[in-house]
Amino acid sequence: MSSIEDRVAKLEKAVFGPVSEPARDEWQSTVGMFRGDPVMKEILDDARDVREREREEARSDKGE
Repeated sequence: MSSIEDRVAKLEKAVFGPVSEPARDEWQSTVGMFRGDPVMKEILDDARDVREREREEARSDKGE
């Protein structure tokens, strides 16, 4: 009979598939993924606005 570790490993392989190391440059496949996407543009614009407000607030706090 197999050990519990072997049985769990087999079960995990059956459920999740074989485990492999991610490719080092896998992130490159995401570059440009959202180009031209209006929802992503809105998200980035909102994030930029928030960050600019934070910068202005930090500058005003420093001057006190």
